[in-house]
Amino acid sequence: MSTHGEQVPRILQLARRIEDDIAQRQLQPGDAYLATQAAARMLGVGNEAANSALQLLVRRGVLRRRQGKGAVVADPAELPRVGLIQRVHLLVHRDYLRTEGMLADGVVLGLQDELPGADLQFNFMPAHDASEYVRQLIDEIANSRLRHAFVLVRAPLVAQRLIQASGLPAVVYGTLYPSVDRLATVDRDQRAIGSMLVEHLIGRGHRRIAVLMRQQLMPGDIQALDAVRAALLSHGCPPAVVRAVPADREATVEVAGELLAGADRCDGFVCRSVPIAEGVAAAVTAAGMSPQTDVGIVACDFYGKSGQRPPFPCDMPTVDMEEIGRRIGRLLARQARGELDTAAHEEIPLSLEFPPNFGD
Repeated sequence: MSTHGEQVPRILQLARRIEDDIAQRQLQPGDAYLATQAAARMLGVGNEAANSALQLLVRRGVLRRRQGKGAVVADPAELPRVGLIQRVHLLVHRDYLRTEGMLADGVVLGLQDELPGADLQFNFMPAHDASEYVRQLIDEIANSRLRHAFVLVRAPLVAQRLIQASGLPAVVYGTLYPSVDRLATVDRDQRAIGSMLVEHLIGRGHRRIAVLMRQQLMPGDIQALDAVRAALLSHGCPPAVVRAVPADREATVEVAGELLAGADRCDGFVCRSVPIAEGVAAAVTAAGMSPQTDVGIVACDFYGKSGQRPPFPCDMPTVDMEEIGRRIGRLLARQARGELDTAAHEEIPLSLEFPPNFGD
């Protein structure tokens, strides 16, 4: 699996180390490989992380699992048939992957499940001049014999436009910018995110609501914010106080502390991410108040492990991360086969999930 940049998602790092181990030990097709516990010890990680990496290599055809006998090295003749797409570029903003883990292991596994013969390549867009980076990438692809496709995660407008103009199979894992109308998307119901969280806060008696967004607003952020404002208006609550905060805990604590002071202090916070919510909770505690009792705190996004409960009340997808990855993969495959004449948009329904023992 080829990658660009240093911050590769953990599942790919571990899978690459296992492939290196197979090569260094000169294992041949049919040779037994390490069981999950032994692989975990070799990698220095827990069993769950090791098992995810082994699963990924099984789906890529590097390993084959036998019932009750562990994994063996696969025969190259048994590798998954390479389909119309040989390489998938995951265009990811480096900072968001680092701070929020926006491509969970499950999404990677599900994507590989639908495109087993494709190589997954992470491409980290620079904070500045993403246009030049994407143009160079498209130029490189034009000279390749492989069929390429794209998955865009929190990509800027210029990246969406350039990928749209390229005509290559592509899916935006998120929301399209205005004027971009020929890219497929898989996204959570952003309007439901805003309205459900506000309804929860109002139901618990919080009416003066602050919304803390990431510093760089994306189209989905605006949709969620509009839904927050509409929900507050429908209940006759004061308009939301909106702030954009950098990805920095100290800065978040400072902003939240200011909103918690004074006679018209905010008593409820809608936070776009869990790191922002954690900063608000620290500010609430520092102000001598109790999070969730005196001040309600909810989060819009939580990218945890499969089955993991969020640390704050949060809108969660009603399908697991692997299914989201499979939906992205199916859309890419349909585009490669010429089955999609126009962009397809899949909206993932949500439910409100709570931390363990919330409200006890």
